[in-house]
Amino acid sequence: PVQDIRKTLTPQLQILGEDTELILIDLGKGNNRMGASALAQVYKKVGHHAPDLDDPHTFKKFFNVIQKLNNKGLLLAYHDRSDGGLFATLCEMSFAGHCGIRAHLDDMCASEGEVVDALFNEELGAVIQVRHCDADEVLGWLHDEGLGKHSFVIGSPEVNDNIVFTLN
Repeated sequence: PVQDIRKTLTPQLQILGEDTELILIDLGKGNNRMGASALAQVYKKVGHHAPDLDDPHTFKKFFNVIQKLNNKGLLLAYHDRSDGGLFATLCEMSFAGHCGIRAHLDDMCASEGEVVDALFNEELGAVIQVRHCDADEVLGWLHDEGLGKHSFVIGSPEVNDNIVFTLN
């Protein structure tokens, strides 16, 4: 049940006049399986390995920590990574917030060859928006729940309407 409707999370990014961060929580743990993804279907390929829930215990921890962070008022926006992958998730968050995004993929990709898989896999996970001043606390909570190794600060919303991905 919803205890407090005012604490409902949406994908709408917030532009607050203070710095905020976007954190990817990758429940696929870097697997980046592309089978049956929207991108694979565009190219008329099915693929061999589809995303799956490999660790229900981790998923339960993820759910519980998101609830705790939300109850503490630490989350500004939330969107699951599903149809279309991280690329679609970030675009949808950007559109809902009427803002741009600057995202860096350095922590997720060792090379340019991994960018497509990182952006378009449909593994379980989510992107959350938090205040910059709360990012270390949020990452600490994720770490304490065993999710730290696969949680990355991937960027921030921008006042303009550009969506920019970088890989150094």
